[in-house]
Amino acid sequence: MARLLAGICLMFLSAFSQNAVGETPALDASVWIGTQFPEAKLRHPGRIARLVFDHAAVNDLPFNLLLAVIAVESRFKSDAHSEHGAIGLTQVLPKYHHDKLRGRPLTSPDVAIEVGAIILGNCLARWKKMDRALRCYSGSSGKHAVEYVGLVERRIRQFMAFQMMQESHRLRFAQVSNEVTIASTYGNLPN
Repeated sequence: MARLLAGICLMFLSAFSQNAVGETPALDASVWIGTQFPEAKLRHPGRIARLVFDHAAVNDLPFNLLLAVIAVESRFKSDAHSEHGAIGLTQVLPKYHHDKLRGRPLTSPDVAIEVGAIILGNCLARWKKMDRALRCYSGSSGKHAVEYVGLVERRIRQFMAFQMMQESHRLRFAQVSNEVTIASTYGNLPN
């Protein structure tokens, strides 16, 4: 029985330790989205997290920056609409981005994340600094721009704290798994 438990623990642990590049941040983001934004009623937060990770990589963006922008812009509601006409997860104004949309709907998470990542990537490439890129992305200035940057930075910190907590759980699980493996292999050892 102990060997079976050890085998199960090792299989579960290997899912965390031998994953493809980006799987752990995307997994953390999936859990974070699902727990922090239940009102979004997402069926597949993992799919959204994977799209964010992939489009951030393609556009040379920090993954947690794009994730935080979506959290601030729409709270992960793909059908979000603003009073100014912005639509979707990334709250893009279609009238300014016909070239990127090519007739596709911003209510589609795939399209919204792709287009939002392109816009944010262009802003970051142009302005070089995150706060300036966020001002560019939001299209705001003055007090509103400062507030927007603060909101995004707060979401980045929240996600990073969540990641640290998840990593702590993974490390604790690894420690327990190793203890079970040693105990099942060598029997109970004295402390």
